[in-house]
Amino acid sequence: MSTGIQSNTKIWLVNILVKPLLYGAETSGTIVTYIKKIKVFIKTSLKKTLKIFWLNKVLGKEQSSIQLQKNP
Repeated sequence: MSTGIQSNTKIWLVNILVKPLLYGAETSGTIVTYIKKIKVFIKTSLKKTLKIFWLNKVLGKEQSSIQLQKNP
């Protein structure tokens, strides 16, 4: 994505485009390991999109919200 796009817009796009796919995968009986891999992919994509350094974490305890936390 372009550097001119704001972080809020990027997160909004993830919420409307990617998370519905996860919901559909969970309801169709897809294997749990694949769902976990998709969640990891989303987290790493967000880190790359938002340019978060590898020491910082993207927490995803609940898929409905994205929380960013920096390590001290």
